[in-house]
Amino acid sequence: MMSNEIEEVEVSTELTVQDQFAAFEKQANEWKEKAEKIKVTDASQTDLMEGAKQAWLALSKIITSVEKRHKELKEDSLRYGQTLDSAKRKLIDLITPLKKYLKDQMEFVSIQEGIAKDQRYEERLDMIKPYMGDDAKFLQLGEMSEESFQGMLDGQKFAKSERERKQKEEVAAKLKLDEDFKKEQDRIRAENEKLRKENEAKNQQIANQKAIADGKLKKERDERIRLELQAKEKSDKEDADRKAKLVIERKLKRAPDKAKLNALAEQINLIPLPDLKEDDSKIILKNVQVLLAKVVKYIGEQTESL
Repeated sequence: MMSNEIEEVEVSTELTVQDQFAAFEKQANEWKEKAEKIKVTDASQTDLMEGAKQAWLALSKIITSVEKRHKELKEDSLRYGQTLDSAKRKLIDLITPLKKYLKDQMEFVSIQEGIAKDQRYEERLDMIKPYMGDDAKFLQLGEMSEESFQGMLDGQKFAKSERERKQKEEVAAKLKLDEDFKKEQDRIRAENEKLRKENEAKNQQIANQKAIADGKLKKERDERIRLELQAKEKSDKEDADRKAKLVIERKLKRAPDKAKLNALAEQINLIPLPDLKEDDSKIILKNVQVLLAKVVKYIGEQTESL
């Protein structure tokens, strides 16, 4: 088939399709003129709302008829079906906004109520949110009567004021408790410090008494040891002197005069001297030692010639 023949067929098909839907298009345009004249502006215009309803029903019926005719004609051929689809879309695109417009007119009251409800919801949410927080979002604020909402709002205001009052009381009570606790801690610390000082003084007194007692005991022990050592030294010296004297006496008995005189000098050196305390006595004892030393020296010098 030549190109111009195809075009003739397509044009013929389009004209045929248009013929099939011409009556529907005419009806739709007629209702379009009627629908566009309907404009509801007040809840009392019930006749206009009824007219919108009738127009909406009529257009719905036209769509139903168009879809039915479309289904019947589409079965002939693919090309025919495509043309039908285009016609269908054209008519539906024409009618759908009209239906929406008419539905808005039909439901003017409910739409306005919805708008008013949403507005009430937002206004009331702003009013009650400071007292309830985000929980207020889940309340049916738009549907409540003004009396119910005011009652709820007053209750939330009172509840918040009570919470704030209790919080202030709790804060004040906690501050007082903390202050009392601090005072008690200060008292305990002061008492402990007093006890510590008293214990330190007592322990120091005990330590001083012990030191005095220990010093006294040490002094007594040292004196006893000194006396014991002195007595032992005296005893040892006396024992040594006695033994030396015995030795000298034995020598004197056997020795000549010179030996006897030297033995006497030795015996004089071995004379035990007392341990004196007084200074005057010590001076006398020192003079005795000098004199004895002179005697010993004299004996030594004189016995040289014997």
